[in-house]
Amino acid sequence: MRPKRKRFIKGKGCLSEEFKAHIRKMALADPDVVARLSSQEVLEMKKLEKKTKKRKKKCSERKRKNSGNYVTIDFDDDDKAPVKEKKVVTLSFDSDNEDPLESMVDDSADILPSSLSSSRSLVNQGSSGNDNDIMITNNNDALETFDSESDLSVENEDHIVDYHLSYQLELRKQNCLVPADPRFLKVAIPDFDQQKANLKRNKYVVVTRKYFQKNEDVDGNWIYFCSCDKATSTYIESLSFDADLSQDIKECCIHINCLVPIIAEIDYWEEEESIIGYQESFIREDEISDILREKGKILVVYRGSVGIVSNERSQLICYVCSSGVCIHCNEVRRRRDDKDSNNPAFFDEFLESAHSVSSERNRKAISCNRIPFHADENMTRNLHLHPCQYLKTEDSLLVCQDNISCCSEIIGVSSRRLKLFMKNTYFECIVNDSRCTGCGAFQSYDGLNDSILNMGKFLIHYSLMRDYMFHFLHGKSCTLHGYYEVFSLSQKSSGHEKCELTYKDFKDSWYSFLELLDIDFNEGSICKICKQDPAAIICDATSLGHQKKFSALVLQENPSELCTQKFSKHADRLAIADKDLRDSFKEWVTKKNASMEFSKKLEIIYPVIFRTLKWARDTFGDDLPKSIKLFFKCLYSSSPVCSYFGENDLNLSLRMLEPKCKSDAALMKKFQLKLPLLFNILTDCNLETCLPEEHWKGLLLYLSDKTGIPYRYASDVYSGGSFIEENELSSFPNLPPLRPRGSYEQDAINTKYGNCRKNYKGHPNLTSGIFTIYCPHGICYGFQVMDKEESPNVPFTIFRRRFNRAPDYIVYDNNCSLHSYCLNRDPLFFRWTKFLIDRFHWKNHTACGTGYCMNIYSELEKMNSQINEQQNAATKRLKTQLSYMRPDHFMSHCRFFIWYRNYLKQSAL
Repeated sequence: MRPKRKRFIKGKGCLSEEFKAHIRKMALADPDVVARLSSQEVLEMKKLEKKTKKRKKKCSERKRKNSGNYVTIDFDDDDKAPVKEKKVVTLSFDSDNEDPLESMVDDSADILPSSLSSSRSLVNQGSSGNDNDIMITNNNDALETFDSESDLSVENEDHIVDYHLSYQLELRKQNCLVPADPRFLKVAIPDFDQQKANLKRNKYVVVTRKYFQKNEDVDGNWIYFCSCDKATSTYIESLSFDADLSQDIKECCIHINCLVPIIAEIDYWEEEESIIGYQESFIREDEISDILREKGKILVVYRGSVGIVSNERSQLICYVCSSGVCIHCNEVRRRRDDKDSNNPAFFDEFLESAHSVSSERNRKAISCNRIPFHADENMTRNLHLHPCQYLKTEDSLLVCQDNISCCSEIIGVSSRRLKLFMKNTYFECIVNDSRCTGCGAFQSYDGLNDSILNMGKFLIHYSLMRDYMFHFLHGKSCTLHGYYEVFSLSQKSSGHEKCELTYKDFKDSWYSFLELLDIDFNEGSICKICKQDPAAIICDATSLGHQKKFSALVLQENPSELCTQKFSKHADRLAIADKDLRDSFKEWVTKKNASMEFSKKLEIIYPVIFRTLKWARDTFGDDLPKSIKLFFKCLYSSSPVCSYFGENDLNLSLRMLEPKCKSDAALMKKFQLKLPLLFNILTDCNLETCLPEEHWKGLLLYLSDKTGIPYRYASDVYSGGSFIEENELSSFPNLPPLRPRGSYEQDAINTKYGNCRKNYKGHPNLTSGIFTIYCPHGICYGFQVMDKEESPNVPFTIFRRRFNRAPDYIVYDNNCSLHSYCLNRDPLFFRWTKFLIDRFHWKNHTACGTGYCMNIYSELEKMNSQINEQQNAATKRLKTQLSYMRPDHFMSHCRFFIWYRNYLKQSAL
């Protein structure tokens, strides 16, 4: 039984009203803690009672014995003893502090029970005087008591919630959730040590959730179960998804109680998604995955069973099964012994993490001077010569020392012996760090002048780093670990028994070298011809993804409370709103001997279109010219009229009705540039002078009215609200964020994109890739990592946030969907933008209007619409090298590779 501790707790007292108000103010001062604990019950502080002279005397005695102020908290320890005892926590804070209460609240957060240190604790009126009192002492010797008989439990239950809240705070603070799938159906978390109130390093539990829905008409519910209760887990796993099952989370284990509110904050399902369908279709392959913040541990999933495997002491052990011979460890051994297994680079690193695990993920270089990418004269000489030819020697050892000057001519040195690694061999060196005897300034050996990278415990020659650099930039699948294996064999073939440089050291050296490269990304990410605001943008996505569990770093804007409404309906933007009528019209145009019954309805609803159709039938019969078919395709398509008829094209189009308009060469050139569809009709149909006015004027006026509908009632979108200045998973050196994306009512509606929608779901554990934007000359202006599958939201957000004005031309293989997406949200921003589909993908857009086809625009004839696809083909080679890197290394390598590709393009311009 734990002994009672009742020091300095006698008598009763009170505080002034000013003091009470200050306590309330300080208790609610931290909104971040309130947000984190919003799902938990919080304790209520009771009314303060009067204190007696006896307690005041005792407090004075304590103050004399111990300098400083104290917070004493007394509460029941029902977990430790069958009878109610008191557990006292005493905290001290500096008595010289001007605001001791503020110090008390700030400093006690890590010591007090979470439920008491929470800034959401409220002051409530009540009675006291029980044996279960919480006392607070300030420097005025005023003691207050709070009745806490039921305050340490959720809704007056017997179990103490202090451990639950502390556990949840530790999980949030250390961010140690390890999801086994993107939807958090299985999550591994460290177990909790209630005695020490911290996370267990060598013990994990797996919390699984399963969605049950009895029928489609009734909402289902999530049922959670934990690996700490195997019987319950086996029972729930055996049930089908339509079982009628309910659950009270409060009766579950501490792991489920702490994890449920965290998952509730990050869980998101689209309305169109079927949760049951996802659970049934998501068949996970046996796989391994890196754990971002846990060195020496990997996530292993084998036949749906989740394990955390460690290799700290050169022995495999699973922290979930607490065994070294479980199925997870055996799967790691199988992959290790299988030479043909295509394992990611982190797996080889994991196998080499033999002994202790460093708290620092990567060793940083001692060298700090920027390293030129293009070798200067000095570096060229050093790369050409042997180090023995340009470094001094002392006792047959190479001497590495920088030439420095300071306030004193006498420079002291401190020496140490390190190995200098080159591609085929290594040398023993004496490394001299310099110290000025005058001012005492110290400078470590940098090695820039000697083309040597100082890593602290060893040296790396630039020739080795640059050799891998060019393999990375030009090789097709040269991974870092693969190159290291070649390096190790080269070392052994040179007479060394073993490679003295480990893979981790080599990897850290490359990361440091890459970080020190002197590269101007701003200059390398802008076209000399297009400048800052390119008139045309060619964009697309490439499937170069990284692990989905890192996608929490993706930009999360704080949406404005003001949502922009939809300014026009999609049906109102079409030439023919009736779908059945459009289908019948399409059948007549595309098939011979099709029925003309639809023309009666067309004449009633759309007489201007009927007159044009009747003219074409009377003039050409069933054998319509291609130009007429292409124009009619726009009319019966689901594409908005503004995609093929410009808002300012009415006056120019009416001039096609003028007699002898074909005699005006300048006017015909304008027709060709601005109205290519009508121009082709005018030239291909053997019309001698012009389009017949009685059949065409009404249609041109009708199209002009329709093309203005998206903008007629539109207004500028509100750009207020806070947003993150730059996303960690995006790189646009010359296009910084200018405004938030905006909040729109249409975002809450599931839009169907028809046959042109991209349905590629991608890899189950990797993100969908990166979205790149190029100018027509092949210069990449930046890229964005996509956290979900490719959708029109990605390019819309990029253009809306980063461009002063929308480009004149946007070329994209899904522009039919992007155009409608923009018109539903911010039509004015994209009012003068022409949306085009690249030539290669146009053949797949059979249902889209011809206005999206690049081939009809003569001024775009020389534009290479495949420049993005061609550049992305080179980027895809990096999949095997980058997919399982940490986000920061993934971004730095992508940025470096794209910069180099831009450099090659700029050199050719």
